[in-house]
Amino acid sequence: VMAMVLLAAISVELASCSATNLCGTMDKMTLREAKPEAARTCRRCHEKFLPSQNTDKSCRYHTEFYSGETRQRWQDPGHVQLPGQSAGDVVFHWWCCAQSDADAPGCATAKHESYD
Repeated sequence: VMAMVLLAAISVELASCSATNLCGTMDKMTLREAKPEAARTCRRCHEKFLPSQNTDKSCRYHTEFYSGETRQRWQDPGHVQLPGQSAGDVVFHWWCCAQSDADAPGCATAKHESYD
């Protein structure tokens, strides 16, 4: 049905075009459909998104980096280690929110930012 309406609009425009001899000024967009919006990739969260659906809370990401440090850094002087633990054990976490899971959801939200 949509194609029939589009063809009817084009044929009406072509008829008026030939009657007034202004075929060169006809808008080319009436002869082809608009291209669909291309998905982009966010450079912070690496998710695909459509710019038209990008809101202030679309992207969840961490503001700092994920790395490790030894337990000794956080311990009070004279702290007694639990069995199986060592002060030299490396503990990994996000520096922005202290989540220890590398795959933890982001602690900040914003609009997606594309590489484009």
